[in-house]
Amino acid sequence: MLNFKNIQSVAIIGASEDTKKIGNILLEKNQYFIGNIYGINPKWWSVYGKNFYPNISSLPEVPDIVVFAIPELFIYDALEETGKFGIKKVIIITAGFKEVGNIEWEKKLIEIAKKYNIRILGPNCLGYGDTNIWLNLSFGGKFFDKGNIGIISQSGAMAVAITDVLASRNLGFSTFFSLGNKADIDESDILLELSEDPNTTVIAMYLESISRGKVFIENLKKLNNKKPIIIMIGGVSEKGKIATASHTGSLSWNKLMYEAAISEGNGIQIGRAR
Repeated sequence: MLNFKNIQSVAIIGASEDTKKIGNILLEKNQYFIGNIYGINPKWWSVYGKNFYPNISSLPEVPDIVVFAIPELFIYDALEETGKFGIKKVIIITAGFKEVGNIEWEKKLIEIAKKYNIRILGPNCLGYGDTNIWLNLSFGGKFFDKGNIGIISQSGAMAVAITDVLASRNLGFSTFFSLGNKADIDESDILLELSEDPNTTVIAMYLESISRGKVFIENLKKLNNKKPIIIMIGGVSEKGKIATASHTGSLSWNKLMYEAAISEGNGIQIGRAR
């Protein structure tokens, strides 16, 4: 299990005093989080009452998760330091990897992560949020009412759209995961995570690819008896395939193969995005 439900401390690499930067947005959104939030940036002392530190190694504790909001070329050294400090979960919001053709850059991330047994959400993702602990590690919209829907979206833009629709209908959600390029953590991992979440009774998914087909189908079968799973797919048309390839670096697939997989796994298909 990924154990995202027990987050009590967070470090944000690239935290900033500049309100236009993601590192500032992340701090502003988490002023009500009951755990510890640490900003990593040698330029600043504190923002929103959160103390800043020059690097990961100077933190007073090993945080449960680290969020990267820095340019891609600076991530490798920071990820190495993160691993040496004993941190096992990271969210890489930063883009500029497989989705724009930099496949080797993404492979380097995976190599470093494997060396230290780090699990990566992303890169090129919106982030993660849990309404039950007022944790919003994303640069998307603000939280709405708490609810029972767990959201998994490969697309950050789609995650924002889904939460906007929920808000317009006075519905809340329990948690959301934006998968991005899925360099490591994928939809099968999150299905298992949400299967044990008592605050999630319905799972809604938007996918542009399936990383591990057999594992995904088996997890769908296991979970379908516990919680309804609703799936929407993108990239099934020719234009959609081009769009998803440039969006999250996803490989195109055959819609008949997708529909067969969903049927085999007992997922509920509600529609197709182009």
